[in-house]
Amino acid sequence: MPYLRRRYTKPYYYRGVKGARTVKKISELIVVKQLPIIEQMLDKMSTEIDNKIDTALQLVADKPDKMLSETKKIRAALNKDLSELETARKNVKTEIMQPYLDFEKIYKEKISDKYKNADKILKNRIDKAENNIKSDRAIKLKQYFEEYCKAENVTDIKFEDMPLKINISGSDKSYREKIKSWIDKIKQDLAVINTSKDEQTRVEILIDYKRDFDVNRAILDHDKKLREIAKLKEAETTPIDENDITAPEVTEDNIIYEMSFTVRGTKTQLKELKQYLIENKLI
Repeated sequence: MPYLRRRYTKPYYYRGVKGARTVKKISELIVVKQLPIIEQMLDKMSTEIDNKIDTALQLVADKPDKMLSETKKIRAALNKDLSELETARKNVKTEIMQPYLDFEKIYKEKISDKYKNADKILKNRIDKAENNIKSDRAIKLKQYFEEYCKAENVTDIKFEDMPLKINISGSDKSYREKIKSWIDKIKQDLAVINTSKDEQTRVEILIDYKRDFDVNRAILDHDKKLREIAKLKEAETTPIDENDITAPEVTEDNIIYEMSFTVRGTKTQLKELKQYLIENKLI
C-alpha cells in the first residue's frame, strides 16, 4: 500500500490592530460544545390522549347521565395532564435558556458593549476630523472665491450665496473650477441686468435675481409686474360711463376697513412691501 502523506492545514489566526497573532478566527470563539439533550417519551402520551378521546366519543348516548359524567371525567383528566405537561415544558425551557442567558450577559458586557462604545468613540473622532478638514477647506475656498470675484469685478454676491456643498471627497481643484464657473455665470447675468438704463429697474431685478440666480426668470417676472401696473393705470384713466354704473352688492368682502400696524424689516424688504401695497391699491 503506498504511503499517503497527510496534509497539514495551518490554522488561520485573527490579527489584532498591531498585527500580532492573538486568537483563532472569530467564528471559533463562540461554539456550542454539546446541544441540550431532552429525554422525552411523548409518543406514548400522545397515544393515550387519542385513546381517551376515542373512549369519550364512543360513550352510548342512550345513557345521558353516565355519558355526561364520564365525559367530564375524561375532559378533567386531559386538562390535568396538559397542565402538568405545560409545567414540565416550561421548566425544560428555563433549564435550556438559562445557560444562554448567562452567556449573553457575559457576551454583552465583555464584547458587544465594548464594540458599540468603540464605534461611538471612533465615529465622533472621524466626524470631528472630517469637520475640521471641511472647515479648513471652506476657508481656503472662500478666500479663492473673494479673490476671483475681485479679479472679475463682481461685487454683488457672497460666498454663502453659492450652492456649494463641501465634503472631503472632492479635490480643491474641482471646487475651484465650480466656483470659477459659477462666478463667470453670475458675471454674465449681471451684465444682462445692467443693460437696463433705469437704475430702479436694475435694483428691482437684482433683488429678485438673488432669490435663485435665474436671470431669465427675474427679468420675465419684472416685465410681468410692469405690464400689470400699466393695466391698472390704464383702468384708472379710462372714462367711466355713468349708464354702466350699477350699485355694487354690499358684502363682507367689499366693505372697506382701515388698519394701522408697525412693520420691521431691511430697507430692501420695506421697499418691496411698499411696492406691493401700491400695486394692490392698499395705500
